Amino acid sequence: MVGVAVDWILTTLFSVALTRSYLDPGIFALEGAERDAAFKAGIELLFVSTDFLLASLLTGMLATVMAAYVGARRAGTLPLKHGLAVALMSGLSVLLVYVLPGEEPSLQVPLWYDALGWVLLVPAGILGGYLARQLASTGSAGSD
Repeated sequence: MVGVAVDWILTTLFSVALTRSYLDPGIFALEGAERDAAFKAGIELLFVSTDFLLASLLTGMLATVMAAYVGARRAGTLPLKHGLAVALMSGLSVLLVYVLPGEEPSLQVPLWYDALGWVLLVPAGILGGYLARQLASTGSAGSD
């Protein structure tokens, strides 16, 4: 579960940093309703920007690799399987958020973005587990 929490935390931090880096810095100098409207318009533009979506996908996968690494190191054994388990549990937690009742999201990402994210989830988890196995200083992380 620690790995899943790490994934959520890192994904959130990376998303905020990435979004701020892509948005027009002038938005943050505005105030009140003007700032809210400019921010919403900026976000809408980002969700149709292939550059932003690819960068978002890359940072999301990086977060999953790092989380899988943490989960595999904490498990201390079978790092590839634990890394994969962290990635799959993170994916399951995202699915649960999708199906929870609540407001419909106002922005939709393209299908290719979602599909690529799901396809890369498994390799990201395995890569995190692999790195945990390779970087284990004492070799106590076990093998798969």
